[in-house]
Parts: sequence; C-alpha cells; structure tokens
Amino acid sequence: MEGCHSPFCLWSVPELDDKETFYFVGHYLGNANPANYRMCFPLKLTKFLQTKILRRPFFAFDGCAQYLTSPTAPHLLARAYAGEKPPLLVACVRRPADQAVSWWNYEGRAMEWGRVSMELDEGWNRPSYPPSTLMNALEYSTSRQVRKLYADAEALADGTFKLPDWAITWPGGQLSGIGRNGAYATNIERYERVFERKFGKGCRYVALVPLEHQSNQELLGDVLHQVISGLKHRSPSSCALVKRSSGEGRGLIVHSRMRSHPAICTEIP
Repeated sequence: MEGCHSPFCLWSVPELDDKETFYFVGHYLGNANPANYRMCFPLKLTKFLQTKILRRPFFAFDGCAQYLTSPTAPHLLARAYAGEKPPLLVACVRRPADQAVSWWNYEGRAMEWGRVSMELDEGWNRPSYPPSTLMNALEYSTSRQVRKLYADAEALADGTFKLPDWAITWPGGQLSGIGRNGAYATNIERYERVFERKFGKGCRYVALVPLEHQSNQELLGDVLHQVISGLKHRSPSSCALVKRSSGEGRGLIVHSRMRSHPAICTEIP
C-alpha cells in the first residue's frame, strides 16, 4: 500500500517479518516501556522527507496477533499515548468457532515445528499444558487458574513496564487464548474501559469490521476512508488508530503524533 512503512521487530520469523513488533505483550525480554516503543518505527525525518519534500502519503503500522486479547496491552497502549491522540480500535471479527479452530491448528503446527526444527524436548510442557484436544483447550482457557493469571497480569500492567515471564504474550500459554480470542465483546469492553478512564468519554474508541469485508475492496475502502478521515479531526483527547483482527484477519493501530505517525496492527491466525 502506498505510503506504508513496516515496523521493526526484535525477532526474525518469516511469517512475522515486516508486520508486527509484539512490543506490548513483552517480547522484548519483558520490557514494555511506552517511552521506547517509538524505536520500532521510522524516524520523524523519514516522515518529513516523505510528506513535505516528496509529497507522498505516510503511515506505519504494527500488526500483532496478541493485542486484542492481551490483558496488558490496553493499559500499556493507553500509557504510551499520554498527552497524545488516543488510538481507535478497529476490531475485524470472524465467527468465534472458526477462530478457535484456526488458532488450535496454528499452535499445533508451531509446537510441531519447535519439536522437529528446533529439536525442543518435552521438558517445557507442564502437567496441564498443552491441552490434548480442542475441547480441553477451550476448558483450560476459561479455567479458574487462567482467569486468575489474566486478572493478575492486567493488574500488573497498570503499574509496571517490565512484564515477568508468566505474563508475556498470553498468561498460561498461547492456548490460554483459544477461548478468549473470539470473546470480542469482553476484549473490546476492556479497551473501552481502559481508554475511557485514561482519555475520557465521548470519543469513539472501537469500530467493528467483519472479516468478510477484507475481501471486498469497496467495503474495505469505505472502512479505511472513515478511519483515516476520523483521525484527521481528533483532538489531543481524541484518537489515533488501532485495527485488530482475529482468525485470518488483520488489525491496525494508527498513531498520529508519535515518532513516525505509526499504525499498529494485530492478527490472530
């Protein structure tokens, strides 16, 4: 897309390169200080050259699969935007059942890759993890143990920029999210609650886009036009952009006055 600048990621993975940073879920060795987030995006000088000299459009993005479901990301994003235009969450949703099956298959392939390609042994497994079946994974994701881990992680993120190992990505393991990724109302409500507390009420923080719209150029174009147009008229107590998806969809946060005016995306396979 014209004017698009991809983010820097600490980890080099073929499927993830030039797409996501994983910054606010702790993949930078647990460090998630909002002050350092700008290092993942192009310089202000780059934006100046593109927009003022070359007269080209400019935006950057961060497409991370974990942000919508993460209990820590909303708090850290809100703190990253202190004094700036807050982000607008664009939630790209699919059928929850399809999402759960897709994530189960994706994680199964990832664990098999770890065993075969990286020669990891079974020592990293725990007695209750990974779940042996999809239904067991769904039950595990809503268990009392996992609910407590998510609550503890959310409370932690409201007061620290250093995430402990157990809180990185999704507390309780990647499959702890399998019954939570499709719980769109709960995940969106968490963002609304955190952003309203930080930036005030009266601003639109979340927009919904069905996954099917991504294959319809006209519908997708209308959505992007509304989002980008809305960003141009937001006050400092208004909004930039986060677009988030589940399943095979994409997610995006567009920032307006950070180092390079980035857009942040999220995606769940």
